[in-house]
Amino acid sequence: MKNILLILSFALYSIGFSQNHAIKTDDATVSFNFLAKKTEGTLTNITASISINRDALSKSVVMGSANVASLSTENKGRDEHLMSADFFDVEKYPKMLFQSTGLEIKDDQLITKGSLTIKEISNDVEFIITEEDGSLVFSTEIYSSDFGIELREKREDNKVEVKILVPFSK
Repeated sequence: MKNILLILSFALYSIGFSQNHAIKTDDATVSFNFLAKKTEGTLTNITASISINRDALSKSVVMGSANVASLSTENKGRDEHLMSADFFDVEKYPKMLFQSTGLEIKDDQLITKGSLTIKEISNDVEFIITEEDGSLVFSTEIYSSDFGIELREKREDNKVEVKILVPFSK
């Protein structure tokens, strides 16, 4: 447990606690794994802003967006279908958005809570934050059906692992 707290303390120190972090969104990615179909993909064209208040983590802010048209599963036909009105409807809903409500340490992990919006449907999510090789990594699991993207009948069969990688400079 001490090691986990030490790692978290180092991670918090390494991201500098500055008011705003210089993040490299040109290299940022959102990767996803739709578990039921074992389909992986990425989104690029990310914008993000991170502000950390070391004296009150709950007042820290993480927000960002991803351009849905940047979606790639390395299968052009599948990508076009996913961007169609059948799924993401990129013409009507071009961006996915996340707005945090704060950061906290929970069960020895750094967590940001907030609202994820896909297709104008917002749901509360929690991302576990880690630091790897000069990048912040945000990890969570969501259900596509919670955002109006029903790929399977059962909610559990719509589970998607999400990992966001945001390089930063110290």
